[in-house]
Amino acid sequence: MQKKEIHPIDIYAGEQLREARKAKGISQDTLAIQIEHPVTFQQIQKYERGSNRLAASKLWEFAEALNVPPGFFFPSSEAHIKEANLLRYFRNLSEDKKKALLILIEQSED
Repeated sequence: MQKKEIHPIDIYAGEQLREARKAKGISQDTLAIQIEHPVTFQQIQKYERGSNRLAASKLWEFAEALNVPPGFFFPSSEAHIKEANLLRYFRNLSEDKKKALLILIEQSED
């Protein structure tokens, strides 16, 4: 069975959700019940990892609960999209390939 590929925008939106939640100092449990149509903390985890897509209505609810504009969950430039793509590719690598890539990057900084 082929692994489901996560879209870079879903990853970015999830990371933004995590960032806003942590900035507000609330747990996944708390956020899960603060929105208009509550979900489980496990669902929050899936949103934050980008493994479950956020519906527009759910993004709106999170924006309201976290006091951020809905646009906060979307990249503002092509650079952000490229970074999200890079992160997606990296996450799909085997652990050995991740280690090798990190070594290569660290060596290129010298």
